[in-house]
Amino acid sequence: MEKSKDNEKMNEIKPEKKRKFFERFSTFDIVLIAMIIGIWYALQQLWYGLCQLFPPIYYWIPMVVLYELLVLPFVIVGGTLINKRFTILLLFILHGLISIVLYGIIFGGFECLVDIISGAAIELFLLTTGNYLKRPLQGGMALVIRAIIYYPISLLITAYVTYIGYAEMVEYMYLIPFGLFILLNILLGAGCGFAGGLYGYYLGKKAKESI
Repeated sequence: MEKSKDNEKMNEIKPEKKRKFFERFSTFDIVLIAMIIGIWYALQQLWYGLCQLFPPIYYWIPMVVLYELLVLPFVIVGGTLINKRFTILLLFILHGLISIVLYGIIFGGFECLVDIISGAAIELFLLTTGNYLKRPLQGGMALVIRAIIYYPISLLITAYVTYIGYAEMVEYMYLIPFGLFILLNILLGAGCGFAGGLYGYYLGKKAKESI
């Protein structure tokens, strides 16, 4: 009897099996990923429509705020819900590839490039911090990292590749150096992104509990 009790105690304190570095996505995971991508693009259309309601001179502010608070949290929802390594990177890759289809090889190609870089940086952060999206702070910091990478690269590409003269237009409209405009985008995007990441994490946890 004593031996069986000891065995039971040993089983109770036995550590959990270590997760594999790469876990295959199930059919259900793939369906969820497809749904998240669909929601992402649907919300982008809503985001674009809402931004049109604001005066053009302040257009960039709602563009950043609404995208970080309305659209991107669903990327964290997907990562939290599926909770397998490389989910976030896969979502960004798919989003980028669809951008090429919708917006062409030039505009969509640059968007895809920035998406892949952002997704890879977020994955690296999650891999180094351990426990893939198990804490709300990870969700918040994931979108902060995306803002730090996305806004400077995207704005520089816009100003010097796809829309020559954009930097001069910004400096003329806002009376500030283009570099400061980039910094303001990063700060606003990082602040709103952190809030959106927290919200996305909690929404993903709730969704996971209900499935």
